[in-house]
Amino acid sequence: MKRARFRPAKDRNGAPAFFVRRERINFVADETLAGEYKNEDADIVISLPDVPQNNSYMTEVLLTMADDGTLSDCAIRQSNAAPALDKLACEVASSPQIAAPIRDGNGNTVPGIRNYYVGYSNAPTVGAISR
Repeated sequence: MKRARFRPAKDRNGAPAFFVRRERINFVADETLAGEYKNEDADIVISLPDVPQNNSYMTEVLLTMADDGTLSDCAIRQSNAAPALDKLACEVASSPQIAAPIRDGNGNTVPGIRNYYVGYSNAPTVGAISR
């Protein structure tokens, strides 16, 4: 029986990463408000008054975390949103509340990649991080 072969995780510069971690951070629009956000694939929802109601804009953000626990890079992997929204997605995902260090089982910081899908709503969101 052959062993399965896995390609090691690497950041966009080709440096090895300890692991790739995908988390869900749901900031869901208040259900009582008009224009509630319905895209269930989003990990982070950014509320902006200028985006169309029931839009399908989505930005995939990759955060590369260094071995000392700091954020070393924010990259847009895929997007159907405007470049200004992509820039805002990186800014929000890079905030200290979201881009926390990645730790191994012993509590030591390790290099890794965080992956988030960012959606956009024109309704106020609940639990949002304010800037």
